[in-house]
Amino acid sequence: LETVRAIKARGTPARDVMVVFTDGEEAGLLGANHFFRRDPLARRIGLTLNVEARGGGGRVQMFQTSPQNGEIIELFQRTAARPASSSLAVLLYEKMPNDTDLTETLRAGLPGMNYAIIGSQFDYHSPTSTPVNLQRGSLQDVGTQVLAAGGEAAFASELPGKAPSVVYSNLFGDAVIAYPVWFGWVLIGAIVGLLAFAVRWARHDGAFPPSDLARGMGGLLFGALTTVAVLQFARLLTGAGFGFLEQRFLLAQVDRWEWAIMLLSLGVIMLSAGDMARGRRWMAAIPVAAGLGCSAFGGFDVTGAVTGVLAGVIGVLIYDRPTTRKGAWGGALLLGLIIAVAAQIVAPGAAYVVVWPLLVASIGAAATALSAKRGILSLVLLAVLAAAALGWQGGISHFAYLGMDLMALFSLQMITAGLVIWPLAQPDKGARKGLVVGSTLLIAGLAITLFVRSDDPWNARYPRVTYVGYQVDQDAGRAWRFSPTFDQSN
Repeated sequence: LETVRAIKARGTPARDVMVVFTDGEEAGLLGANHFFRRDPLARRIGLTLNVEARGGGGRVQMFQTSPQNGEIIELFQRTAARPASSSLAVLLYEKMPNDTDLTETLRAGLPGMNYAIIGSQFDYHSPTSTPVNLQRGSLQDVGTQVLAAGGEAAFASELPGKAPSVVYSNLFGDAVIAYPVWFGWVLIGAIVGLLAFAVRWARHDGAFPPSDLARGMGGLLFGALTTVAVLQFARLLTGAGFGFLEQRFLLAQVDRWEWAIMLLSLGVIMLSAGDMARGRRWMAAIPVAAGLGCSAFGGFDVTGAVTGVLAGVIGVLIYDRPTTRKGAWGGALLLGLIIAVAAQIVAPGAAYVVVWPLLVASIGAAATALSAKRGILSLVLLAVLAAAALGWQGGISHFAYLGMDLMALFSLQMITAGLVIWPLAQPDKGARKGLVVGSTLLIAGLAITLFVRSDDPWNARYPRVTYVGYQVDQDAGRAWRFSPTFDQSN
């Protein structure tokens, strides 16, 4: 309603602006179905902005567009203030079974964009979803984003048409980077050139055995798989069950749990890189213990067991002797390049998640001869590049975290994080710095996880679940109201 008021205050728009309120979404998109399939006004629509909420806070995400979104993203890129959107989100949502009212819009062949806030998920479909608990900053963010695109479209001479879909993501501030799919290959070509230069320069500075590249690839893969095993163990250690209602124990203390995940993930990567300087095979025991430990909480856990044992096998093969830092980092970047090429072929809309951090890391590798040069300027450059890349990746990590039960998503996040922090995490040959930092982060993450498990988060703001059902036996002519019980705390 405020968006409508703001548009009217600007004067008479170039076209009509309709506001459509629908209901019955959860019951089958009933309101949207009726309007877009039956109302004559639907045939006059040239662009739809759909507004959703899967929670009561956080930044608004523009998470879905209509197909052939090139010109729509150009509108978004030109108008959005502090945008949060990416072609990765659009790609993922296309693969999910979820529906919103925009589903009916797309079935009618109409272009559009889908916005939603997805923070404070404890309040989603809950009695605590009240105006008092709605974060006002999030409400303002929704209004700012929708008014930016809606106001521009209302007064523009033409609405966005269909154009080939683009690869895009917000960077920092109001910056949105967008480019055609083919330009991804240009970026990969630049990465290949930078890495070739870095390796050639590094070998002039002092040769490293080619086997170090293989060990570096294995080290980064070890870190990714170990992350999944450790996070799966931590998720089970919280005592919270898997599912929409069972998650509420974690949602009631959501910030603590996110800190635990981030500390555990970074701890694993620091350990993986740190032990490359020493080469101790005991490192392989960490994922095996975590992975097999997942099954100690009741029932065989396939995710934990498979990732833990596989990481353990890799660990035995690569941590049998010390590995040079430049060889290990070169191998890690080579693995990143292989993943980037595969992603560009299979899912170009998601490839930037690997390509952009890999490009940043390759610039650092070329400038420091794969970190063979360890002067103050080289360290500052690597630290600045890592901070910039990790700061950008933080938004993607938070987006993955909001999936709650999809711990495997963090394996890719730790690969991309490892690309930029590896030369800072792996110390000189025989040093313990990476091991100390990694162990400290792991212990801190486990401590927070145990605190999450032991704390009682329930109060008036975060009440326990009360679930009421209604069951009818038509043959007997009887009906019951019932309330199932389940453990919400351990």
